[in-house]
Amino acid sequence: GEPGRKTATLTPKKRARIMARDHHRCTVPGCRSKRNLDAHHIVHQEDGGGHEDWNITTLCWGHHAAHHAGRLAIEGRAPDELRFEFRRTDDAHRGTNERHAPMGTNVTQRDDAAGVRKFAPVVMRIQARDALVGLGWRVSIAGAAVEEAVAHVASDATIDVLIREALRRCPRPLG
Repeated sequence: GEPGRKTATLTPKKRARIMARDHHRCTVPGCRSKRNLDAHHIVHQEDGGGHEDWNITTLCWGHHAAHHAGRLAIEGRAPDELRFEFRRTDDAHRGTNERHAPMGTNVTQRDDAAGVRKFAPVVMRIQARDALVGLGWRVSIAGAAVEEAVAHVASDATIDVLIREALRRCPRPLG
């Protein structure tokens, strides 16, 4: 008497079509990631969403994880009518000066006492890693360099300080 389960995966042909439509990039505004991409159902399959092209968009692993953790809301129809909104998952930050970036950006930011814009720690690590990947290092090397650098910078360091410190820990290019 219960309805059958929906197919959990897309066909390779449909996945390739969706990725091509989205220019093989994460569709979250401001994200330039071309690696570690997933096809994501806007209306989740468990909520009745199907495999229609308008219901599938391309997300990098970081934004896909943020969405499923409740920190990124995605609504609309792909590819041209999508809306993204970053959210807190709890009220732990109530009364602090943390705020979300405007709709269409891909970072949560915090102003310190002097009004200097700081990145949230997890987002800052991801952004620093992606910056190193964009410069040509492998994800594994970039991630390891960022994790080593985190231990050597102040907890309130800005992203540019973290990237410079991580670059010091990357192997020198050959040639």
